[in-house]
Amino acid sequence: RGILTYERILVRVKEGFNVESIANSINNLIGTDYDIQVITTQELIEMAQESYSQVLQLFMTLLSFGIIISVLGHVTSLLTTVRERIWEIGIFRSIGVSKEQVILIFIVEAIILSIAGYICGLLSSLIVVTEITYTNNLMSDIPLVLTIPIDLASVIFALVIGVSAIASYIFTKKPISINIVDALRYGLRE
Repeated sequence: RGILTYERILVRVKEGFNVESIANSINNLIGTDYDIQVITTQELIEMAQESYSQVLQLFMTLLSFGIIISVLGHVTSLLTTVRERIWEIGIFRSIGVSKEQVILIFIVEAIILSIAGYICGLLSSLIVVTEITYTNNLMSDIPLVLTIPIDLASVIFALVIGVSAIASYIFTKKPISINIVDALRYGLRE
């Protein structure tokens, strides 16, 4: 058996010739004497696409878990915020702020916090994806192009805003119906 000192040999096939038959001929001619692997460009692209789809599926699974965990954490934070601010709700109500306005205050606050969290998450994910794409392009023969799935980002944004607004509304409905005097006393107990 011979030793090849080359890592890779590229063969360009002229138009009109069958790529598969030439790859088989090279493999039959040289492959018996040397430990080589003949791969056509199409096979290389298919292997890269399969690998890419597996990595994409892994990231989508991790993204799903991350979204679920962050939404649950945010909902828990909203619940705690509303419960700790019953006295503040009583103050608002005692100076004449309507129930709807108090609910709106909590909804707007939740949406602002959600947008800030979304922007931080989006920026950090862009940094990570840019680094992964750059590293892959340094180490791979088939470069990846950085793409931002606007449709997925929009769905996640709508989900985050929607969950924040709905959860804030639901969690504020009960404390808002407490008698103003009881709400003010609630703050004095602490």
